[in-house]
Amino acid sequence: MSSHLDVRLREGTKHSHTMTENTAFMKCFLKGVVEKSYFRKLLADLYFVYSALEEQLEWYQHHPIIGMIYFPELHRQASLEKDLAFYYGENWRSQIVPSPAGQIYVNRIHEVANTQPELLIAHAYTRYMGDLSGGQALRKIARSAMNLPSDRGTAMHEFEQIPTPEARREFKEEFRSQNSGVRIKTLDDSLTLRYQWGIQTRH
Repeated sequence: MSSHLDVRLREGTKHSHTMTENTAFMKCFLKGVVEKSYFRKLLADLYFVYSALEEQLEWYQHHPIIGMIYFPELHRQASLEKDLAFYYGENWRSQIVPSPAGQIYVNRIHEVANTQPELLIAHAYTRYMGDLSGGQALRKIARSAMNLPSDRGTAMHEFEQIPTPEARREFKEEFRSQNSGVRIKTLDDSLTLRYQWGIQTRH
């Protein structure tokens, strides 16, 4: 690799990331205008995405490359299940389906896992590092905007084993350190799906 993975990912997805931030949904969100109906649909899509990603990470946890970034404490599936139960009720599983864009994203994760599993690292990196960084600000906005109970509705962005800003900062450094030793010839061009999904589901 010519540079660290985080630099390559940041440069490779900069344009798509900017487009995501400029969607109507995100502009309103950042201003503190958050509708539960849209928010819960977003969480539903995330549930399918993280379920697919974490299924594959679990399968490849002993892989010589993927195993370097296998951190179960980052996994979001169980946390999203708590959120979905809060927003949809106990029968939430029968009420959610992935959006068309979300299904394309999920399909790509499985495709990558079956053909070039080392590229899962890039998908995991962009998702989890985002959750540990900007996701924390989104959590605070959501709690305030929707006047949520103190212990419900934002489990997606709460890391029980990494609870403080200091702990998250240290963990991100460890995660980057692990990735600095990863050698991937090419990044997955379909990483833009991560942002295209965000654009299509947030307009």
